[in-house]
Amino acid sequence: MTRLQRGFTLTEVLIAMAILSTAIAGSLVLMSNQVSAAGDIERRLVAGIVAENTLIEAMASPAIPDLGTQTGVEEMAGTSWAWTRVIAETPVSGMIIISVDVREEGGEQVIRSLSAFRSVSG
Repeated sequence: MTRLQRGFTLTEVLIAMAILSTAIAGSLVLMSNQVSAAGDIERRLVAGIVAENTLIEAMASPAIPDLGTQTGVEEMAGTSWAWTRVIAETPVSGMIIISVDVREEGGEQVIRSLSAFRSVSG
């Protein structure tokens, strides 16, 4: 007499586990990439704020800023940011250009750059 057996064989269970583990591993990689991208976005956003602050400082000053390069470090969001501000003449009489580059302190890669023109005539 044979009995009807129900359930999965060991092979079927192993194949299902392999498929499931592959799907879970892929999901973990995707989540890791999302977290990394969010950190990069935050880094660029904070660098942009530092660049804007540095640019506005030169734009809002009542005195005309000196031509040349200035550097500095600003602390924001728990990170030290190195900025370089270059003020140069333009081909247009009575105008200067103010350019700001921001990088993490000790880093080589510029994360954010901003430029603006300012009138030097009264």
